Amino acid sequence: MSHPGVRHFLSLKLGGSDEHRIAIAMAAIYAAQRGWRVDDQAYYKGLPTEPDLVISRREKMRDGPRIREMLFRYRVEVIAAHDPVPDGKDSSYDDVLKINISGLTLDEIWKQVRRVIP
Repeated sequence: MSHPGVRHFLSLKLGGSDEHRIAIAMAAIYAAQRGWRVDDQAYYKGLPTEPDLVISRREKMRDGPRIREMLFRYRVEVIAAHDPVPDGKDSSYDDVLKINISGLTLDEIWKQVRRVIP
């Protein structure tokens, strides 16, 4: 029997070095703690530009007399020393959040994740 607080399970694609995989998992955990929805990575498998992680959240915004619900989607990229840095903006996402982990310890990676994830 599952826990009543569990709403869904997700699949994370953790590729790269140990630090890279740990940084992706840290970002997913921290984003979920902050109220972001962590998208299932199985949906993005096989795309030409496969993201490390995608997070999304619906927020209410005031638009004059109306209150609208807006969807914010961010692509999270973990960048190590050997990874190419993605340039440009992908129109499918509101922004690309880059977590640079080259030469960092695990504690420093956690601080970097907390600095980058909104």
